[in-house]
Amino acid sequence: MTQSELAAEVKMLRTSITNIEAGRQRPPLHLLYDLCAALGLEAVDVLPPINEVVRPRTVPVKELVRSRVGGGVKDVPQKTADMLQRLLNE
Repeated sequence: MTQSELAAEVKMLRTSITNIEAGRQRPPLHLLYDLCAALGLEAVDVLPPINEVVRPRTVPVKELVRSRVGGGVKDVPQKTADMLQRLLNE
């Protein structure tokens, strides 16, 4: 199937298909399903595993540092919280 044929099938521009293929454009979820249907794929076949796209969770450390550095810290990534805990325990 050509880009032009796929674009016609899902009612979008061929340049949008080109941009999606090149990673310059992300299709909205409804369009992803349309693209998969046109290509005979399941959405899970084209989506990355969740561990590749989940942003690192943050950890509240205000209580951890309030007594030692006067507070002001809100949320930090888990690695930063672990490092702060190690530093404060030394």
